[in-house]
Amino acid sequence: RGEDLAVIAKHGYPRGVYRAPSGGVHPGETMEQGIAREVMEEMGVEVRLERYVLRMKVDFSHLGEKIGWTTHVFTAHPLATELVPRDRREIREAKWVPLAKLAGPISKAMESSGSAGLRYRGRLHRRVMEILSERA
Repeated sequence: RGEDLAVIAKHGYPRGVYRAPSGGVHPGETMEQGIAREVMEEMGVEVRLERYVLRMKVDFSHLGEKIGWTTHVFTAHPLATELVPRDRREIREAKWVPLAKLAGPISKAMESSGSAGLRYRGRLHRRVMEILSERA
């Protein structure tokens, strides 16, 4: 939404930590269907996908086991501006934040949170912002 990005916070996130909405694709869903479902669950809005930004493959370790993970990042245009998460068990809050805040203080809070998953997302936010600024 202009210079603002829709972000979500889960119930267990530290104060000041938000991230872009995300989720997985269920068996039988296309990527587009999974994105539409996840965005509706987490933010309560429909979106129109605009462009594919990044694919990142990483390996996480858990209890001595290596877990492969692939993240796909898209930009999208919201078809409404009021954010009302439908899955309140998972999502505490959805709101609009300036891109600079997401790439700056929010990403820094994620990277210093002590959570490997949030550190990854903070670094991912920064990388996406770099790519978007290069293409502007």
